[in-house]
Amino acid sequence: KIGKGMFATVYRETTGKQRVFSVVDAGVYDKEIAAVAHENEPRNPHLPRVTTFGILTDDRRVYEMPFYDVPFRVANASPEARSAFTALRKCIGGIYPTSIDERGYDIAGRKMECIEAASGRIPPKLADALRQLYDTSANYGDEYVFEFSPRNVATDDRGNLVLLDVLFSRENV
Repeated sequence: KIGKGMFATVYRETTGKQRVFSVVDAGVYDKEIAAVAHENEPRNPHLPRVTTFGILTDDRRVYEMPFYDVPFRVANASPEARSAFTALRKCIGGIYPTSIDERGYDIAGRKMECIEAASGRIPPKLADALRQLYDTSANYGDEYVFEFSPRNVATDDRGNLVLLDVLFSRENV
């Protein structure tokens, strides 16, 4: 066991490929959204390589992915990834709900507008990955919104910024 969040427990394989398995509560689709986004854009290095591993008898889902360096650390990131992470945090850090009833999709939409406006500081493939997550999340409801913190992003072995767990459901929280 390497970690536990609000809706998932994560385990790391100690032999073989050293894969990571995330056991996600029933009714929580954040990892499924990431898996579908990766399936739609498998060559995008910023989308985690998440695949569905199985479903447990209590309807929790198990997802498999490679082990990424988490949380985000400047020392593990390429200069481009460091710059992009800073730009993302700065860009969306001040975007909050305009009312208690505002849907996550609308909040995330305003964050996407900011990300696309910051195109000079955010690499096109990273913006594409975020757009893919945003568009995919709409298929699962209108409550999903972006959150960028060091614990929600990772780096791969090439220093790329990986959007590991950047969506959450406002309703589940």
